[in-house]
Amino acid sequence: MNKLSIVPGDNTVYVDGIAIVGLDLSFVPADVHALQWYETSGWIERIGQNDEKLEGLPDWANQAFDLWTATKQQIDNPPPPTDDEKKSALAAQAIGLLNESDWTMLPDVTLTNKVDWQSYRATLRMIAQNPQLNSIFPTKPQEIWA
Repeated sequence: MNKLSIVPGDNTVYVDGIAIVGLDLSFVPADVHALQWYETSGWIERIGQNDEKLEGLPDWANQAFDLWTATKQQIDNPPPPTDDEKKSALAAQAIGLLNESDWTMLPDVTLTNKVDWQSYRATLRMIAQNPQLNSIFPTKPQEIWA
């Protein structure tokens, strides 16, 4: 870590320019507006007081850094999606493909292979309504105009 900034009022910790917002920094002393640290020294900006120079990080700053590190690890390595999340994604993909192909069913669209499109869309509807982890999406038909 080269640079550390802790802003408890914003519940934010910055490490080398990477901010994580929404951290529980309730352990930081109430009079701290911010802590700024660069490599080997820094300062604390206290509310209503002069800045306090630092030559070492206080325990609460190390705790904030550890919290940032743990949260960053979770962000960088999210848990794999559950089966329900995978099924929801499959259903959403099928609905998107249905929406993209709605135009093929309009009465003034003269495709000679409209039956292929109907079959394609029927399979997509089945996936959207009852997605399975082993769902296989149909191949989108070519547009063959009359």
